[in-house]
Amino acid sequence: MSMFNKVTKTFQWGQHTVTLETGEIARQSSGAVIVSIEDTMILATVVGAKNAKPGQDFFPLTVDYIEKTYAAGRIPGGYFKREGRPTEKEVLSSRLSDRPIRPLFSKQFPYETQIMATVMSSDQEHDADVLALIGASTAINLSDIPFPEPIGGVRVGRVDGEFVIMPTFEQLDQSDMDIIVAGTAENIIMVEGGTREISEADLISALDFAMEHIRKIVALQRDLVGRAGKPKRPLVAAIDTTELKRALDQTARQYSFNLRGENKRTRLIVVAGFVEVVKRLDADVVPGERQGPIPVVPHREMKHAVEMRQTFLTPLNKSCQQDLSVRCCPEHVALVLELLA
Repeated sequence: MSMFNKVTKTFQWGQHTVTLETGEIARQSSGAVIVSIEDTMILATVVGAKNAKPGQDFFPLTVDYIEKTYAAGRIPGGYFKREGRPTEKEVLSSRLSDRPIRPLFSKQFPYETQIMATVMSSDQEHDADVLALIGASTAINLSDIPFPEPIGGVRVGRVDGEFVIMPTFEQLDQSDMDIIVAGTAENIIMVEGGTREISEADLISALDFAMEHIRKIVALQRDLVGRAGKPKRPLVAAIDTTELKRALDQTARQYSFNLRGENKRTRLIVVAGFVEVVKRLDADVVPGERQGPIPVVPHREMKHAVEMRQTFLTPLNKSCQQDLSVRCCPEHVALVLELLA
């Protein structure tokens, strides 16, 4: 009996054989999968933190695509014997995976997450960037990280008037389009690439062709997740900020009216009063004191508070502004409602 719960799924993608494999490599990660097309292979892993940082009001996601020369059977030699910083190709390929994945994460998931796609083998005929996108989606869905649904990605070319799925480098030289499409089984999320003056109808046909193949890879991911996926962890409960926004809006209007006075001393008194409100809002919240993940109230959802601070803190110096950072937590919500009642 094998100690590994190895699961492999293979299907024919145009003229190529695509394989998804999980359960044997990188088992300490939250989710891992090997994606291969012919002899080009990438290892995609995802790891999500178990605890959120106190006061964190955003989702820290890192996506890295890594190519090493050993994937092509070469070892650096000569003067430079080490591989340096990420190349432009690696950076752009990282963004290719990041763009369609990042918007799908829930705002109630504040845990730091890292996605790593490493090229293990390259046959010098197929680009691994799209495989990294497929691997990232599969690894996330295999993990305990909440994610709505799998996504797929394909590269579409056209040679001699015929659409080609996942064209080789040689075929791309002859193609009049190089388009990468990412999406779910129902919707397109991202389109990137270039063409040589094709018609709008041809572009729409290319997108339809891409979606046909994206549905196949999404179905394969769902099958793999059904056999090897982990139970998803719960999301952090959201806080209803409707009353807070209403109270902040009313207070902003009141301060804005009082600031219209011609007397400078009167205006400074109004600003000082607002500063005291913000200071009290910040008081008695010590980082590290809270147990467990903090409920998420992102600043981007508190536009009234941000606009109010920008309006009334303008006359203050920078050091004073830095001292008035607003943290988002339930105690603040209750305190603001009390202060502004």
